[in-house]
Amino acid sequence: NLFVGDAGGNLVHRKIVEENGVDLIARRPDDEQNYEFIASTDNWFRPVHFQNGPDGCLYIADMYRETIEHPWSIPEEIKKHLDLNSGNDRGRVYRIAPDGYKYAGKVNLAAKSDRELVALLDHPNGWQRETASRLLFTRKAKTGVIIRALNAKTALGRIHALHLAAALEYLKPAHVKSALKDKDARVREHAVALAEQLGLAAELPALVSDDAVRVRFQLALSLGQLDAPNEAEVLAELLRRDYSDRWVRAACLNSLTKEVAAVFVELAADKGFRSQSADRALLSEIARIIGARGMKGEIQQVLAVADNEWLSADMMSYLPALNEGLRARRKTVLDFTKGTSFQSRFDQLPGLVGKGEADAGSLIRVASIGGYKFIGKELLDVLRRGSAPNKRAALDALLAMPDSAVFGAVIEAWKHLDVSLRKAAVAGFLRNRTRTKALLGEVQSGMIRPSMLDARQVQSLRGNRDSATRALAIKVFGAEKKADYGALMSQFKPSLTAKGNAAKGREIYQQRCATCHRANGEGYQLGPDMVTVKTKGRESLLMNIVNPNAELAAQFMAFEIETRDDESYTALIGNETTTHLTIKMASGVQQTFVRSDILGMKSSGKSLMPEELHKDLTVQQMADLLTFIEQSN
Repeated sequence: NLFVGDAGGNLVHRKIVEENGVDLIARRPDDEQNYEFIASTDNWFRPVHFQNGPDGCLYIADMYRETIEHPWSIPEEIKKHLDLNSGNDRGRVYRIAPDGYKYAGKVNLAAKSDRELVALLDHPNGWQRETASRLLFTRKAKTGVIIRALNAKTALGRIHALHLAAALEYLKPAHVKSALKDKDARVREHAVALAEQLGLAAELPALVSDDAVRVRFQLALSLGQLDAPNEAEVLAELLRRDYSDRWVRAACLNSLTKEVAAVFVELAADKGFRSQSADRALLSEIARIIGARGMKGEIQQVLAVADNEWLSADMMSYLPALNEGLRARRKTVLDFTKGTSFQSRFDQLPGLVGKGEADAGSLIRVASIGGYKFIGKELLDVLRRGSAPNKRAALDALLAMPDSAVFGAVIEAWKHLDVSLRKAAVAGFLRNRTRTKALLGEVQSGMIRPSMLDARQVQSLRGNRDSATRALAIKVFGAEKKADYGALMSQFKPSLTAKGNAAKGREIYQQRCATCHRANGEGYQLGPDMVTVKTKGRESLLMNIVNPNAELAAQFMAFEIETRDDESYTALIGNETTTHLTIKMASGVQQTFVRSDILGMKSSGKSLMPEELHKDLTVQQMADLLTFIEQSN
């Protein structure tokens, strides 16, 4: 059971957690489909912490405060009527007991002997097991006592004993080898992790055929830390068997630290595996890793496979991925193909693209590896006369090329692009500092309409790190007007009580919000899900729409990122490590950079949500949008 305190909603929500492969699924219990585990009519009820007790009961800490919102999130005209400290002298603890519960007296495990504590490792209550385990560790219980615990009656008891023995340095290879054959999959899973700690590499490959996916998942993780025999074959077999499980797939790819090309070649040669629809994406992921590693022998093995299945659908998927990996090393596929039959075939691609076949998107992505001088003319011809999908593929290929001639060439073909392609071109131009300035010049001249840039893009340009770009953006679009949020709230105040139309509100959501917010299964989750913000109330929703910076959480703060390739991004930080940076942008777009490729990164101090999102909305349209958000699920 999973218990979640909703302090703002005065309730406790319960979910049943079940395994779905390695993943977990949480769902409402069958008997709580239409109500919550606890829901209070007392709006001071604020459940903020949960604890499993020694008696097996659930204890809930209720902070019991009148107001829990941050002062920034409360409209001024409401805040002046509140005592924000009201309730700071109160608080309660609830005990939720099972049916038939009888208090059995105080629990004092410190008074128990080591043997009694070992017996408690089998206790059904987690508090009892964990406390017994902690006391055995701090007492440094004798070896014999702990080793006997390895034969505990329950799987949980045996798991506790294994980790206790490891922590106290009593664990021997024989103990782990025995646990690897345990009848319970949970014990085997933990045994694999402990085998990794003891360096028992030779024992692990046999578990590739284990019935439990969690055991295979841990095996995939551990193989990356060990020098196991037949490692490439084992990882390839795990990928064949568990490709559909995203966690096992990620673990296998993460563990590809050697013989990566051997895994690629084995899977590429497996006709049974290649018949699956998922194999193409997997081969592309492995090819991208091989490119990023930059090892000549591995790259040539991939190219040999590609040469053998020239212009197959699979080849046209993994070859661009290989090249993408190589870009991090400032190289391309063609740096490894001079004088080969592959090069001779590649040189024929411009002619094939020029034929204008109906579905040439994949062919365009392969040919674009050659660069602008090699394929630029043919791509521009596609922009002028190709089908819509081919035009998009050609535009994406051109925008990815660093050549200075690309901007002018795309502008020359501008009249042949529909609105969606023009917006895609604008977004591509804005990723490049030099093209950004050129774009502003075209907007200033009237060649490109200002409406091609949305409010978020204009906001970013006005705050651009480059002073010349910032000045030109202000000249073209005008300076950002300092909003009078009090006046805006007054302007839209009637929308708080007006009857809204959720269907019309959905249309506004799709136009202005869906690129960053999810609602009813639609849109992209860059900002908060609509279902999580609707409980704030209509007035708080309105305030956050007209002033997105009023209550700005750190995880939603926009950053300006510039790379050494003259690219610029306005995005949220998705993940940071010592070597890589992943950024998140609208419409679900993510991109990962090697840190050494980052020229600069600066917080904008603002939300990624534009401050003029409300612009041109009427009071009734705002009421429609608020109604849609309130009814979202």
